[in-house]
Amino acid sequence: MSFISQRKRVLILPRLQWRLVAAFLSAACISTVVQMLLLNLALTRLADENPVARSAVVEAAPDILWTQILLTFGLMVPLVIAVGLLETFRVAGPLHKFETYLKDVIADRDPEPCTLRQDDELQDLCRLINAATQTPRPAARTTDEDAPPTAEAPSLVATRRAPATVVLD
Repeated sequence: MSFISQRKRVLILPRLQWRLVAAFLSAACISTVVQMLLLNLALTRLADENPVARSAVVEAAPDILWTQILLTFGLMVPLVIAVGLLETFRVAGPLHKFETYLKDVIADRDPEPCTLRQDDELQDLCRLINAATQTPRPAARTTDEDAPPTAEAPSLVATRRAPATVVLD
């Protein structure tokens, strides 16, 4: 089963994912500009060190620089977008799952414990969300909320379920 066919939507949190990809793309663009400046510096030094070839280097430099910039952008932009989107699924997927899970909790539905795929990020947060939401909620308590726990009323810690389980794909 392919990764994308497991999802109903190609982009889970489009705004977040595109913002992260834009940040990755900005970093790639900055590195391309730095590459161009360093290449220009190298060509300028070559021209200064070799007066005989100076005119040829100065004449060829703009074409060399533009070719390098266009090739770099042509290769890097699609690669950064593809890799960026694929990597954002490891964060956006869990965030979407947490949002759905917490909406179910707020709506007083009893969702199964929050689980994530093995390669997803935020595993610890998933376990923490499970621990925090598996305690009896105030509406479900049968004892007075202001009264301290007694021997008849179990403590909140004793009623928690096991931490999050991880789904292996």
